[in-house]
Amino acid sequence: MKLLVTIDLKEKYMEMIRDAFPEILTVKALDPARQVEEIIDTDFLVTGFKPDLELFKKGERLQVIQTWSAGVDKYMEEEVLQHLKARGIKLISMSGIHGDPIAEHVMGLIINYSRRLYDFYEAQKERKWLRLDVGQLAGKTMVIVGTGSIGREIARRAKAFRMRTIGVKRNIEGKIDYIDELYSNAQLEIALKQGDYIVIALPLTEETRGFIGRKEFAVMKETAFFVNIARGEVVDEGALIEALKEGRIAGAALDVFTEEPLSPDSPFYDLENVYITPHISAAHPDYNLKAVRLFIENLKSYLENREIKNLVDYNRGY
Repeated sequence: MKLLVTIDLKEKYMEMIRDAFPEILTVKALDPARQVEEIIDTDFLVTGFKPDLELFKKGERLQVIQTWSAGVDKYMEEEVLQHLKARGIKLISMSGIHGDPIAEHVMGLIINYSRRLYDFYEAQKERKWLRLDVGQLAGKTMVIVGTGSIGREIARRAKAFRMRTIGVKRNIEGKIDYIDELYSNAQLEIALKQGDYIVIALPLTEETRGFIGRKEFAVMKETAFFVNIARGEVVDEGALIEALKEGRIAGAALDVFTEEPLSPDSPFYDLENVYITPHISAAHPDYNLKAVRLFIENLKSYLENREIKNLVDYNRGY
């Protein structure tokens, strides 16, 4: 058996994989030409968030693809998806290792907004002693649209600040820890009307593309602060820009965009009520260590016919 790695993992992580699977030939190939040579007899592939369909087609023995990202929306594009399904190739995501850093990122943005820390820092640079009205998170309502592992970690931290939490998800059966009230996708507007802080944590699927648009922004409070750490395509960006410009919502913090990198002439840069970060909410120093550990666990599960964590359901799209 053979494992091909096409992402630039440090040698210490490659050694972890080789030590875990001494019976498997493990090869790292970053050069596209070498990847084409190596893929022919590869059984297992570790690769990035962007699928290389032409490379996949050359993998005559390919059984499993492990992508190094939680989101697999690029793999759900029709031609790629049909190939994976037709060949019976299993796709595994990195879902589950992002909850802590993303939740910290979200709470940092919200605290910054509520306590106006950025405004005070700007005043500091101008040597101004400026006392401004500030907010408080305790008693405020956070609406979390998407209550998977990331949404739950955000809710956990919101409860530590004594916030009320509302979750929105497809299936509302059962209780979710740290969520006070749960609404279905069909009840989205009811939930949004109550939100002081609205956090989008949905996977991108055909169902969720454009999930938040003009109708949804219209029902939000004028004081609402909107946060997107999911995918840019989940939100109608034109409708969001209108809502921000016209004061239909108070502000937004955006880590993801429909086109990335964000163009220098994007209107988002001109809006004073927007915080922009360059799709880094999931980044943390131990990302590759956690990812390698999860991959090793999953490949062992696959080889031993046990349940695989984060096995992508091609019908659901994640």
